[in-house]
Amino acid sequence: MALHVILEELRLGSGEGRPRTHPRALQARAFIQRNYSADIGLSDIAEVCGLSPTHLCVVFRGQFGRSPIDYLLHVRIREAKVRLGMGHSVKETANAVGFHSQHYFARLFRRRTGMAPTEFAARLARF
Repeated sequence: MALHVILEELRLGSGEGRPRTHPRALQARAFIQRNYSADIGLSDIAEVCGLSPTHLCVVFRGQFGRSPIDYLLHVRIREAKVRLGMGHSVKETANAVGFHSQHYFARLFRRRTGMAPTEFAARLARF
């Protein structure tokens, strides 16, 4: 199951089937993928791309169907699933993927996956 979850998240996160024509959106996505664990926000991503935060949101959403911040959170949760599947603790995982608050991480993880990080890890441990 762990491999299936990881492969599915990678497939969904890649945005397959959407045109890849805006270089700034691609630049923003690459920056997020490289720096997801750092303390970055919309203004940091926009600055790297040379766009205003508002324009970046429009371009990014048009290219990938979600905002840059939603994509950042998606990448962080995807990476958290991998780490939890490898047996890392919730606290260690939260810190490693860029969340400063374990409580916020757990709440967001539950909202996006339908289960608490500890429950997710326990289910993967059974396989």
